[in-house]
Amino acid sequence: MSAEKSDTQRPRMLQRIREAVYAGNRYGSSEEPGPRGQLAYQGVGETDLVQGFAYSLRRAGGHFYYAESSGAVTRVIIPILENAGVHRVGISAESLFDEPLYLERRLQGFGLQTWRPGQEVGDTAAGIKETLFALDAGITGVDALVAETGTIVLAAKPQRPRSLSLLPRLYVAVARADQIVPDLFDWFGAHPPTTMPSAWTFITGPSKTGDIELTLVTGVHGPGEVHVVVYPA
Repeated sequence: MSAEKSDTQRPRMLQRIREAVYAGNRYGSSEEPGPRGQLAYQGVGETDLVQGFAYSLRRAGGHFYYAESSGAVTRVIIPILENAGVHRVGISAESLFDEPLYLERRLQGFGLQTWRPGQEVGDTAAGIKETLFALDAGITGVDALVAETGTIVLAAKPQRPRSLSLLPRLYVAVARADQIVPDLFDWFGAHPPTTMPSAWTFITGPSKTGDIELTLVTGVHGPGEVHVVVYPA
């Protein structure tokens, strides 16, 4: 290609990039045409949001379950762990899993080994690291679920280290139905960050990569299975 032709095409190419970036960054509505408007999530009621999240999560390769009550959450989780051959489970130290779920005690009743942040008192850093890498599954609460994309939103905190959602081969998120939002715009609009956590984690289905010979592989940079259990608020 001649230098003269290249010089005339470059401005047009850059303009197309600017237009595409502008269109992609605009917040759309159902009346607004364009990429964002076509993707905007339209459900507003609780039933719409639960169904919308379930649909989006399954499209992303995740698994969705609806427990009829908080007391039924453990009955949903146990078969997930058993079917996957799980023996060692990490559970975030959130009050959610104490009362009313009593998750750790119930999992131990089924013969599973459990670990929670804070139980490592007296252990060395290397020992804690070995414990985390030896987990077969991690279970945490969430900050939000995004119906539009089937995304789990997690803020890292001492009682919920991000390792529980990233290191084990199987990850289970537990959430109330009222934690589902239409999209990330709604989440950040209702929860403007004041004190930022050490990390935000956004999980949309199992870990995937196509870097090697353009072949899609799951479970390389994170869990190979992602399960979400939702119960009524």
